[in-house]
Amino acid sequence: MTTLTEAPRLTRQERYLRTVDALSHKRDREIDSTVRALMSLLGELRGRALDRLGGLPERNGTIRPEALGDARAIADALAADFGRRLAAIVRVGQTHMWDRGQLFLPAALWSIGIGRVPPPSLQEAEPKVNVGLERDPNDVDFAFPLIVSPAQVAAAQELTGEYITAVSQTFRERFRQAVVRNVTGQITLSELYSITRNLLSSQPGRTGNVVADAERIVRTELLRSFSEAAELRSAELAAQVSGMKKYWRSARDGRVRLAHISADQRYSEKPIPANAYFEVGGEKMLAPRIGGSARNVVNCRCVRVDWHPRWGQ
Repeated sequence: MTTLTEAPRLTRQERYLRTVDALSHKRDREIDSTVRALMSLLGELRGRALDRLGGLPERNGTIRPEALGDARAIADALAADFGRRLAAIVRVGQTHMWDRGQLFLPAALWSIGIGRVPPPSLQEAEPKVNVGLERDPNDVDFAFPLIVSPAQVAAAQELTGEYITAVSQTFRERFRQAVVRNVTGQITLSELYSITRNLLSSQPGRTGNVVADAERIVRTELLRSFSEAAELRSAELAAQVSGMKKYWRSARDGRVRLAHISADQRYSEKPIPANAYFEVGGEKMLAPRIGGSARNVVNCRCVRVDWHPRWGQ
């Protein structure tokens, strides 16, 4: 049996990758907390929708025709509120993920003794792989300047707004259609309530559609903001240090798509120049979620890993 003191000492690259994974997991946990906020919003809207429908005049299991305008107004008001509040949730998350993306590379490099100032996010990373590590005076010496992010974040939010409008309108139209079907006697009031609950269910995948679309927007857009900031950091590093390489690292769990597992295996063995393109599933991508179609981007949790041959010596 191997004791802790007999365990092999981590190489510098292993220490670096351990920090990369720890920071990636922290990023994903923070995105999960944003998704939980989304689910709370959907639960609140579901209760409001059912309460307001229950207050409309009805006869024999259907809403009275004269109340059709009021029922449609309920759908319009809930959809508008859904869009506004979902946009606010995503906006806060995007800004936070941009900051995480800015700190990701400096924190990972600091863990192996590279850089001048320790990034604050490293103090939150687990495990503490940099404890007791001294700066190497012969190593690459550089400092990351601060990135002015509002312009990039604003551009990302403008695109995200289009997605949010689309999912809000999907909810509105499906809700209104269900109301009309009830008024015309095609479905009962209890069936209308069931449709409403399912439209705003907090269990994505059971009915798909609105909830699954909203969750996909939150996860994908937050990860996109993270990637864009991290990619700018990587470009800064490549401009200061010649001979930089990069490779693709997946989340390495049961949810990784096959094309990304293949990219992880291929580029881990043979890193490519920092400004070259990865080929992933037949598509060229600068980094995870940078370039590529939806099949390579949506819900992708992979990261780009920057590396220089000198750092492993």
